[in-house]
Order: sequence, then C-alpha cells, then structure tokens
Amino acid sequence: IKSLSEQQAANVSLRKETERQENLEEFRRFETRFFNLIELQRLGFDSFSIEINSSPKQSLKGAAAAAYIEKFVMALVESEESRNKIKDEIEKSDPNDHLYSLFRRFYLIVKLINEKLNEDEKGEYYEALINLSDMKLLCMICIIISFFDWDNVKHIKESGILNKDGLRDYVAFFQGN
Repeated sequence: IKSLSEQQAANVSLRKETERQENLEEFRRFETRFFNLIELQRLGFDSFSIEINSSPKQSLKGAAAAAYIEKFVMALVESEESRNKIKDEIEKSDPNDHLYSLFRRFYLIVKLINEKLNEDEKGEYYEALINLSDMKLLCMICIIISFFDWDNVKHIKESGILNKDGLRDYVAFFQGN
C-alpha cells in the first residue's frame, strides 16, 4: 500500500512537471512568433512607400512617407476638413493599400497577444509592442484608427493598446476630441 501511494505521488509529480514543460514550450512558441512578427512589421514599415504628386513626382519610403502623411493629415484636421474628405485624401496618397498592410501586421501581433496570454501578461507585451514599434508606424496606426472602419480596427480599439502614454491624446487629436 505504501509503495502504491509513493507511486501515485510520483505520477502526480511527473504529470505536473510534464504540464509545466508543455506550458513553457507553448510560451516559447508564443515569444518566437511575437518577435518574428515584430521583425516582419519592421521590414514592412521600412518598405512602406507612397508617391507624391509633386513636380517632379516623388516617392517616399518608411518613416519619411509616414511623416509626410502625418503632417498632411494634421493640416487637414487643423483646417477642419470633414472626416470623409480626410479619409479620401489618405486613400489617394496610398493607392496600393500599404497602410492596410502596415495596420494588419500590427493587428496580427495584438491578436496573438490577446489569444495566447492571460490578462496579467497582456499589458507587458502590449508595452513591448509599443516600445519595439517605430514611432512613425504608431502615428500611422493612430491615424488609421481615427479614420477607417475596418474590422481589425475595431479589434485594436477594443484591445485598449492605444490607451496609454501619448497615444490616446494623439488619437483624440485626429478624431477631433
């Protein structure tokens, strides 16, 4: 009887250790995916480009393209243009839907965090995502949140990831609040 009790205790311990190892491996897979997506986001942002209809025609990439759109949209907001007019102007500046691709990558990272982590861990990885994302990319995310109604926009709004630091105020500026 004592031998059986010891065997049961050993089995319980073995099951707990196996479960701990499985959880650790799952977390490693999450982190690998998280950091791979961060790298893909960076590469996508670096290759982000827009054409400016100036004379001569000019092409801007990465942070320079984002800064141009940001400045352009800020001027439209400050001149109190309608939301639809601003949205149309943003779409004209991006005929190849690069902004959607940028936003989608950000959304996929947030979705991964939300699906794989508990509430306590989410905040830590939201903070990591914000800190590992280029500031001009975050500006584009805030602009997209303010003017577009895509399904993944709703997901980002509900996540609350942009409810920190100066991002909330930045979104409020674009939304005219």
